[in-house]
Amino acid sequence: MALENGTSSFYHFDGLGSTHQLTDASQTVTDTYRYNAWGETVEWTGTTRNPHTYVGKQRYYRIASVTVYMLG
Repeated sequence: MALENGTSSFYHFDGLGSTHQLTDASQTVTDTYRYNAWGETVEWTGTTRNPHTYVGKQRYYRIASVTVYMLG
């Protein structure tokens, strides 16, 4: 679960463990993600700030300024 500005978001993962969707408390999809074979986001809808995208279930997060993934 992620919390931004007092609003809860709930993670939904694909088979690899990457974030596929975020939903709000009413189970409405707010964000969707799609990745290529190298973990780069190729499509993203929504506006929720979410560092845990590719392999996010394992708590990896992307640091955009240096284009690396870290384990948190």
